[in-house]
Amino acid sequence: HYDIGEIGEMHHNHAKNVLYVRAEVEEISRRLGTSTQEVAALLASAKKKMYAARLQRPTPYIDKTIYVGWNALCISAYFKAAEVLQIDLARRFALRSLDRILAQGWSKERGLSHVIAYADSAAANRPIAGVLEDYAYTAAACLDAYQATSDLRYFRFAQEICDAMIARFYDAEGGGFFDSEQPPAPLGALAARRKPFQDAPTPAADPAAAISLLRLHAYTNDASYLEKA
Repeated sequence: HYDIGEIGEMHHNHAKNVLYVRAEVEEISRRLGTSTQEVAALLASAKKKMYAARLQRPTPYIDKTIYVGWNALCISAYFKAAEVLQIDLARRFALRSLDRILAQGWSKERGLSHVIAYADSAAANRPIAGVLEDYAYTAAACLDAYQATSDLRYFRFAQEICDAMIARFYDAEGGGFFDSEQPPAPLGALAARRKPFQDAPTPAADPAAAISLLRLHAYTNDASYLEKA
C-alpha cells in the first residue's frame, strides 16, 4: 500500500522510505486473493503501529506566525473561489480573515505590519514593519473584498494602503517600488534595496503593486495611480 521496500526514496539514505499510496485496498485485495475487509483491517492495524512509533520521536515544529502578505494572497484566492464556485462559506472566511489583518495589522500612523501573530511571546514584543509585498497583496485583497461586497470600507482601506505603499516604497526618480523602506541608519549590505520583478513561490511584489494601482485608477480615474503603475 505504501510502497515500503529495502531501497527507499531518500537520496542521502536509501534505507529510508517516503510513504505514499501506491495501491488502493481493492487492488491489493485482488493481488493477494483476499477480501477487501481483511486488507482494510490489516492496513488499519499497520497505521496504528506506525503512529505509535511516530509518537516516540519529537513532533515537528509548527510555525504559528501569521504573515500578513501570505495571508492576503490566500484571502484573494478565497474570494476568487467564492466567485467562480459560488461558495459563500469561502467568501465569509475571506472577509473574516481580512478583517483580522486590517484590525490587528494596519493603521494610518504606523502603516502595515509584516506579522500579526507570533509563534512566541518574545517575538511579539519586537514588531516588524511591513514590506512591499505585504502592502501590494493586502491592497489587492481589499479590492477583492470591495468587489465581492460593494462595501466602501474595503475600498477606502485599499486606497489608504496603496497611498502608504507609494509614500514608503516608490522610487520617484527611477520609477518602480523598492522592497523595503529606506533604513534610518546605514546597515552595510543589508541597506541594499531591491525592486522585485521576478516571481518566486509568491508573485513578484512590483508587478503586484502595479496591478493594485491600475485597479485603483480604474475605480477613481486618478491619473497619479496610472502614472506610478
